[in-house]
Amino acid sequence: ETEMFYIINEYWDLGFRAAWFDATIEQWDFRFCGSGEESSSDQLLCPADSGDPLNSLPPINTNLQLGYTRPLSMHWVFDSRLNWTWRSEPRGGIEFEQFKSDKNIIGLSLGLTSPTNGLSLRLWGKNLTDEDLNVDPVARTDGTPLLPAPYGGRYYPGREYGLTATYNF
Repeated sequence: ETEMFYIINEYWDLGFRAAWFDATIEQWDFRFCGSGEESSSDQLLCPADSGDPLNSLPPINTNLQLGYTRPLSMHWVFDSRLNWTWRSEPRGGIEFEQFKSDKNIIGLSLGLTSPTNGLSLRLWGKNLTDEDLNVDPVARTDGTPLLPAPYGGRYYPGREYGLTATYNF
């Protein structure tokens, strides 16, 4: 992991973060079941074989931020931040083509803060490009062949907007 922030001038700053994760399964000599999908309805999913990826998460995650802060008056400060996050392709184990690509996620926030009276107003947007952020999607068997296979994964929200108001006493 790495993190760097640079103050460009009195008003602007630039930040960069990067993380790399490339875990694999090590030697797995004594297994209680075969690797991969369950072989019976009452058996849990077993780990993959030695050398296979530990999970299907993207191995590379980066984030670039551009910030701007400027006093508007003696009582008000304007600040903004533009975020761009890039996630590489998942390592493997993804069964569905639409989830195999890398992801670009854009966010923006605009705010007014008054340090003298403790009021802060912030307008924000997350995932503005509305990327599909299903992590580790997979069709799982449930042991009953008459029912369709459930579709699993961890879902993150799509496009979000909001207004946050805070007051400090």
